[in-house]
Amino acid sequence: MVNTGSVRVETIATGDELLTGLIADTNSAFFQALLLERAGLTVRRGVVVGDVREDIVEALNAAAARCDFVLVSGGLGPTTDDLTAGCAAEAAGVALVESAEAMAHLQARFAARNLQLTDNNRRQALVPDGAEVVLNREGAAPMFIQRRGRCTLFYVPGVPAEYRHLVETWVVPRI
Repeated sequence: MVNTGSVRVETIATGDELLTGLIADTNSAFFQALLLERAGLTVRRGVVVGDVREDIVEALNAAAARCDFVLVSGGLGPTTDDLTAGCAAEAAGVALVESAEAMAHLQARFAARNLQLTDNNRRQALVPDGAEVVLNREGAAPMFIQRRGRCTLFYVPGVPAEYRHLVETWVVPRI
């Protein structure tokens, strides 16, 4: 069964490394195969956006205006070019806030590895106000989910093992 248009699903992958071809986007193919197999749906559009705040916000707003579901991957890590959480908040017109649940997860993860939790790693606990937080057992950055009108946006880390776990366990079942 192929999506006939009644449910519109799109993907947005962020990162200069994807845009320039330095890293191949294997995540989107995994999502498409799983979505078709489990839900009988296809992705209607896939967009790759570099690490530019304005471009990410524009892509989020455009997809949220026309979609039922959007899977956004990448840009949730601890580095300065990880902009997705802030862009998600800006696009929705809400503040970026620290999730106590995500912070506790980070603290426990770092303590278990006998590592110091630095300020840049603490950034991974920041999510748009009102977003649903899903802890990531495969990594540090949580997944978060936003509702914007009729659209549900799922934000997942781009690291393949983390992406696949969250997409298989949380995203596709919710679609």
